[in-house]
Amino acid sequence: MRFRQAHKSSTYAMVASSYLAVVTSGLLNPAFALASFVGIVASWYWEPPRIRYERWSLAWTVVAVLVFLYQ
Repeated sequence: MRFRQAHKSSTYAMVASSYLAVVTSGLLNPAFALASFVGIVASWYWEPPRIRYERWSLAWTVVAVLVFLYQ
């Protein structure tokens, strides 16, 4: 197994265990739990060459600024 794939797999294993700990606690809204799960699965495929980061940089910046202002 290449290092890149091993690193990605171990990182997602850590994320999955944290996600499952929060979800099984019962304190998370089921709709938010489902949306988070979909986001985690989608993020596995969100890497070049499937996407181009340059295309999404403006949208990501605007969303990040709005979230920081809301906070």
